Amino acid sequence: MVISLLHHHIHDVDENHIPEPRTPPWNFRVASALANIGKCRAIAIRPTNLGKFLVKTIENVVVVLVPYKFQNSDILDKIINKLKVLNLYKLMGETGYIDDVVYSLINKSMNVILYINEYKNIRYYGIFKKLKTYPFILQQHSRKPFANNLASYYKIKIFRNLSRSAYFVLSVYELETLRSLKLGRYIKLRPIGVDAQKIQLINPKTRCEIRQRLNLPCDVTILSSYLSNPIIRNGSLYEIKGAHFLPTIIRYLNKYFKTKNI
Repeated sequence: MVISLLHHHIHDVDENHIPEPRTPPWNFRVASALANIGKCRAIAIRPTNLGKFLVKTIENVVVVLVPYKFQNSDILDKIINKLKVLNLYKLMGETGYIDDVVYSLINKSMNVILYINEYKNIRYYGIFKKLKTYPFILQQHSRKPFANNLASYYKIKIFRNLSRSAYFVLSVYELETLRSLKLGRYIKLRPIGVDAQKIQLINPKTRCEIRQRLNLPCDVTILSSYLSNPIIRNGSLYEIKGAHFLPTIIRYLNKYFKTKNI
């Protein structure tokens, strides 16, 4: 069984409108791939702002949303009943915050792999310390893995105590950094792929109509960024999610298209 964790704030409108079916968070993407392609039993766990537990099965993945803070002790009975329906009650006793949910699942099942998304997040370190002998797959979905500061030194020390850890990395820089620090028993460079069959090309007329609805011009090349707002540090774009490459990309496109309309 794989437990895919994400300690990341995501706004849930209500229990019928969570992002997993529409814009899946990383822990669900991982769990869905493992369940449907790898044929593993997968559980995706993350926090929710709804103030209550939520358990659903989506795309063969058991999704468990854990409230940031308990509001009512009766909530335990509700989630246990839902887990009974999903035949998962035998894996789980009483539950608390995310760490407690993980500990309960592991105590009931010996064959568990923990898949940690955004492993730099300090909120995971209780799990790292308590479960250091368990197998971990660690993946950082953004920014450099470590900085030259005391906090990073502390994190590196914790990761060196994980005796059965593996890393998926997105860049050669991260790969070389982890190797130089002698972290992990296995490190695999695995850039994020795109399913081209799910990207439908549109004709220029339709593209212009869509842009007009968004109050965007039709006659310019538009670069979109995964960042909401690029981060400036020391007068330069911070090296997060490739933002520092934007000036180079713009210069190339200006030269290639012979235009300044970008």
